[in-house]
Amino acid sequence: MMIAISVLRYLFEILSVLLCLSLLYGEKFRLDKMSVSLILFEVAFYTLLEVYYLDNSLTVIMYPIIVVYCGFQYGWKWKPILVNNILYIFIVGILQVLYLMIGYFLLGDFLNESFIFFLTSGTIFLTFYMLRKKKWHIVSEVIQNWRPVMNMGFIVLFSFVILAVILYKVYSRMNIEEYLIIFLYALVICIILAVWQGFRIKRVEMDAEMKCYNTYIHAYEDLIDIVRMRQHEFDNHLSSIISLQYTTDTYEELKSAQTIYIREIQSDNRYNKLLKDGNPFFIGFLYGKFQGLSKEGIDIEYKVRVGALDGTRLPVYKLIEIANDLITNAAEALAQTEEKRLSVTALEDEEGFVLEVKNCGEILDPEYISRCFEKGHSSKGDGRGYGLYNVRDICDRYHLELAFYNQEIAEKNWICFRINAKKLPR
Repeated sequence: MMIAISVLRYLFEILSVLLCLSLLYGEKFRLDKMSVSLILFEVAFYTLLEVYYLDNSLTVIMYPIIVVYCGFQYGWKWKPILVNNILYIFIVGILQVLYLMIGYFLLGDFLNESFIFFLTSGTIFLTFYMLRKKKWHIVSEVIQNWRPVMNMGFIVLFSFVILAVILYKVYSRMNIEEYLIIFLYALVICIILAVWQGFRIKRVEMDAEMKCYNTYIHAYEDLIDIVRMRQHEFDNHLSSIISLQYTTDTYEELKSAQTIYIREIQSDNRYNKLLKDGNPFFIGFLYGKFQGLSKEGIDIEYKVRVGALDGTRLPVYKLIEIANDLITNAAEALAQTEEKRLSVTALEDEEGFVLEVKNCGEILDPEYISRCFEKGHSSKGDGRGYGLYNVRDICDRYHLELAFYNQEIAEKNWICFRINAKKLPR
């Protein structure tokens, strides 16, 4: 009976660890061959230690084995492996201490130690299972993006935590109260580091937004002045169009001359509608970008309605960065085609925001589409391929939906990049 209880305890322990790791990686927990093998190995290993009264220090073997498991299961990236292994030891460890203290306090007079450990392991697993839909991976990602100095502080802090785990579980040189105090201190310090990092990120974003403001607001104001000046010239344009009747001999010549003149005016002022309303930074960027591409002979269709992007998490300067990379990438692709047509859609409503950049081009095969966001991958030569990688990195960081696909419109293929940002509920 006691052996069965111990087996169930170890089963719940390893299941809790693997479930915690999957949450920290942001992946769905799967009972595949590798996971089942690790579960069976740990249960058998710990059971043998208990049955044959072997040295408890052998339990440290499981820690490097779980590190290897993370590498094979989630990829050999040292930073996620390091951070997530430290975090699972910390989270599982503090839950064990907390639930053990509650178990001893409530059931210590009724149940023996093995039953209490079994109930503790089962409760920890149930806790992770009930909270499986929470975004645990955000904590891991935030720590991974910390500055080197803070990362070193994080590593040193949790090295003491791991040392406490070894002293308590393996060598029994600490009592449960000391063990709990170390974890509580570590938790408080970790919260302080997280708050500090949060303020640092906000400061960086504010500095970037201020730089964006200083960069584009003057350009936007200059563009507004240009439009106003051109509005004053409206009467002169009318006079010129009317006066063409005195410089031509036939009706057909008059019609041709007026058509050419009007087309030139429309071409010079085709992007003025952008400046009517909307976010001044984004609008100013698009106006300048469109003017430059027009000089390269690219025909641009646009539909833009962008406000302050409230509730989307996405700062305006990051939206400009994404739009610049996508439009530049599309324009470079058009350099290799005869039909130089580009479409830009940027719309914001109550539910979210969508940015879509499309250009005419040949149908791209699925393999290329799957690789185009890889770092350094480009069909335009060496030293390229960082624009789309940067777009994907920003989308991952701000939890945006990114799509890249072929779309047939009017019997022509368009290469489409689409980004969706859902607004947070108020």
